[in-house]
Amino acid sequence: MLTDNEEVIVLTTGGEIVARHVRCWARHQTLTDPEHAEAGAMMRHQARRRPTGQIQAVGSGGGPLIEVEQRELGTYDRLFTVIGGGDKEAS
Repeated sequence: MLTDNEEVIVLTTGGEIVARHVRCWARHQTLTDPEHAEAGAMMRHQARRRPTGQIQAVGSGGGPLIEVEQRELGTYDRLFTVIGGGDKEAS
């Protein structure tokens, strides 16, 4: 990531620019590219219309649906407790 007082630039390890925006000094702000917001809204709309447990491959242009694994929620609780080192008390 490259930053100065005016701009933030995010690069891949290969040096390709993946994000570039004016620096925002305000606290608790989220900056969203309008094109990304529009694409996200469209993808959410399409996802709501699909049968549960299926997902359309990204960039498939309407390609086939594929089954995805559905894990027990406790799997994630255990994973994040180990990774985050948080306390083990459930809230």
